[in-house]
Amino acid sequence: MPSAAAPAGLAAAYEQARAAALGSPPGGGHGAAVIHSRGVAAWIQVSAALPAARQPPPAPVPGTPAAAPPVVSVLAAMTLAALAAR
Repeated sequence: MPSAAAPAGLAAAYEQARAAALGSPPGGGHGAAVIHSRGVAAWIQVSAALPAARQPPPAPVPGTPAAAPPVVSVLAAMTLAALAAR
């Protein structure tokens, strides 16, 4: 019997799949298909085995400069090294 403590986000993921199965707009992922074809018990096993979903990166703070792409850092380092060699 599964423990009473569900992995974090399991209830939210179930509600998303349930909404998709009930005809809500797309976005339920494959959860609705697993529930429909194999049942809730199989969905719980599959969901518990998946890695946690990635969280989006935090929004930049207004007024702070954006991070430069790596190529900018490399070019800046090359320029500074060339200037220092003079």
